[in-house]
Amino acid sequence: MPRSLRINHNYINEIKSKIIQEGYRTQRALADDAGLCLTTVSNFLNGKPVDYATFEELCRRLSLDWQKISISNTEVISTPLYSYAEIRKEQTKISNQDWGTAIDISAFYGRSQELTQLESWILEDGCHLVGLFGMDGVGKTTLATQLTKQIQDQFDYVFWRSVPTVPSFDSMITEMLSFISHRRESTPDINQLIHYLYEHRCLIIWDNLDTVLDVDYIKYIQLIRIIADTKHQSNLIFTSRDKPVQLTELEGWSLSVRSLRLTGSSEIALSLLQSRRLLGTDQHKYELSHSYGHNPLKIKIVVNIIIDLFDGNIEKFLKQNTLLVSNYINSLLEQQLNPLSVLEWQIMYCLATDQRLINLTDLAQNQNILPNVSISQLLQAIERLYSRSLIEREAGMYSLQSVLREYVMEKFINKL
Repeated sequence: MPRSLRINHNYINEIKSKIIQEGYRTQRALADDAGLCLTTVSNFLNGKPVDYATFEELCRRLSLDWQKISISNTEVISTPLYSYAEIRKEQTKISNQDWGTAIDISAFYGRSQELTQLESWILEDGCHLVGLFGMDGVGKTTLATQLTKQIQDQFDYVFWRSVPTVPSFDSMITEMLSFISHRRESTPDINQLIHYLYEHRCLIIWDNLDTVLDVDYIKYIQLIRIIADTKHQSNLIFTSRDKPVQLTELEGWSLSVRSLRLTGSSEIALSLLQSRRLLGTDQHKYELSHSYGHNPLKIKIVVNIIIDLFDGNIEKFLKQNTLLVSNYINSLLEQQLNPLSVLEWQIMYCLATDQRLINLTDLAQNQNILPNVSISQLLQAIERLYSRSLIEREAGMYSLQSVLREYVMEKFINKL
């Protein structure tokens, strides 16, 4: 009797459909019901070897004939089951991972809900394309790094690139192909890339896609479309400050495309504040965190200012009644707001001058600031601002973060 079995690839799609038929909403639900980890169930459903008893039990729960759909995994019969995952993990780390300039995470706070959602999309739902969006400093790169660390063992290859470090789109494709083909490919051939993504399960991460300009950006978007629409077994995760319009279209009609908009995290921001020797009550710390939209990077910057200029006293800093205390924060905001059109600036000013939550009707009726603007123009501008994470939206109501409000109030008159 073989010690491990795997599904014959001819039956994989049929078996995945059985999950719903047998009343399991997700792979995680099946794993919980069977008392197994999600990784084991994912391996089973993707034709990877699992031990004999587990294979038989999963088949029983899915009303499958295990003898009909199984293939014995002779290659691992002589390998102790307890060490298979460790051996596979080490082999992958040594030869099949290229992390490029991915950041080193010494400590990771929060985002458990987001990580669970992203894992589910990739490992359970089989999404080919996942986008992470949000303002600078909100933690997109950190989340993508942690996610990749958690799911790397489910892939044959892991390829990470920070887009600004790669000279061109063609260089990116050439590097990817050369790595996955073990240096057999040396030209930027999209068709060959898709071939390898079909033959192997690859995890590709593009960090900071919003830094690409002009022609190369169009090429990246075109490849994103191809990866979303083409049949293969790989996944692309990319981070960007802005959400491409094309992704909104793909996400609305394709089950293989998902996106996650990251906002500030009070859990992360407060953890950062607690990690430093600051003077102040819990209320002071929350007020500080809220003022900067719970943005981890902005919190790190302002904490240094409070320590250097206010002896670590949060209350003294808050009494200054200004949030624009760092050239770095001003520079971040300037980069994000410089590309805005006149109409977009006007909308930002409307939101900055009224601290209430404002709806579309309120904006449309503000003729003093928005004269002769049609509803369609207004809607398009609001959607652009939201896709850039510059405005907050909740139940059809719009607002600005406190630090953005102050910046807009200072800059609006000069901008016009």
